[in-house]
Amino acid sequence: MYSWGNNEKGQLGLGPNIPNTVRRPVLNTHMQNVSKLSAGNEHSMALTKNSELYVWGSADVTGMDDTENRTIPQIHNFFKHLKISQIASGGLHAVILTKVGEIYTWGSTEGG
Repeated sequence: MYSWGNNEKGQLGLGPNIPNTVRRPVLNTHMQNVSKLSAGNEHSMALTKNSELYVWGSADVTGMDDTENRTIPQIHNFFKHLKISQIASGGLHAVILTKVGEIYTWGSTEGG
C-alpha cells in the first residue's frame, strides 16, 4: 500500500515524524495482506484478508476510545470478533458492513 497527500492527522499511516504533506507515493510498511482500503479527509481504514480492521488518523474519526491521533495503523478491537464484508469512509465518518448484514457507523454527526 502506498500513501501520499495530507498527513496533518496521521491519516497516511506512515508513522510519527512524517511531514504534514507527502508529495510522492511512499510505501506503507505497517500494513500487509490488505483486501480493502478506504480513506476519508482525516482518517483511513484497511480490512485485511483475515477480516481484521485497521484504522489510523484523527482520533475524532478512528472510533478508538481515546483522544490520540493514530499515525500507524492499529487493529480496532471492537470489531475483532465480527466478520466484516465492506468498509467505507466519508469525509469525517466511517461505515462497516458485517457479513451478517449489521451496519456500524461512527464519526462526525455534522451534516446529519
